Amino acid sequence: MPLPAMKVDLKSLGTIQTMIGAVIFMFGIVTQNFTTVSVNSAVMYWGSLCFLISGALAIASVDHHRPCLVKSSLVMNLISTVAAIIALVVLFVDVVHMAGELPPCEDLEKCALIQFIVRISLFSHT
Repeated sequence: MPLPAMKVDLKSLGTIQTMIGAVIFMFGIVTQNFTTVSVNSAVMYWGSLCFLISGALAIASVDHHRPCLVKSSLVMNLISTVAAIIALVVLFVDVVHMAGELPPCEDLEKCALIQFIVRISLFSHT
């Protein structure tokens, strides 16, 4: 008897989560020489590990319909969601710190995107 959570295409979800985990891990390798909050907290590594495990469990739960495997996949998806929220907060902190290091913009047309990103990140912290 399939569980209600099996109605969605978990194999596709698992594949996408695994790919996202691999991309985030590669970003971590590329950015390891920078001194930012996200690099110091290693969010790129533990966040990608959460996504890789979550994706692998989702794929395995499709192949082997064991209730224990399906429940562990759901729990790992929740942990991945929490890790993604924490990673967003850490990256917003990085954006705010980088905004303080940028020279002031005199030409609004050239710096409109930077100012937009800074305003959104500052708005999200208030």
